Amino acid sequence: MGRGLSWRPWEDKALARAWIQCSEGTVDGAEQTSDAFYARVGEVYTEIVPKGAAQRTAKSCKCQFGTISKEVQRFAGCYKRLKREKQSGKTEQDLIEDATRLYYNLEEGMPEKPFPFLEA
Repeated sequence: MGRGLSWRPWEDKALARAWIQCSEGTVDGAEQTSDAFYARVGEVYTEIVPKGAAQRTAKSCKCQFGTISKEVQRFAGCYKRLKREKQSGKTEQDLIEDATRLYYNLEEGMPEKPFPFLEA
């Protein structure tokens, strides 16, 4: 079986929301397996997205969330580094823009563009 459809930004946002909802839930807590957790994430994701959206399996949700999580952690590291510098007169938006530039400078050859998972 080949790759599925690419994830679109609004799907990443829905997946992040589903993940948060499931991780804050107290139903099974830490007792559940990773497979059971992502099966639930997949169910919640399906409830969140509009009818007719691409079907996503628990495995595809787990894989995509891994991508999102890795990139968000790298971006958060850039943001924290800049926040520690405490530059006078910088707004929250300035910090986010500077963190985005730093994030892409760490990725050689990447064009400057908004961080893809900022809303997620």
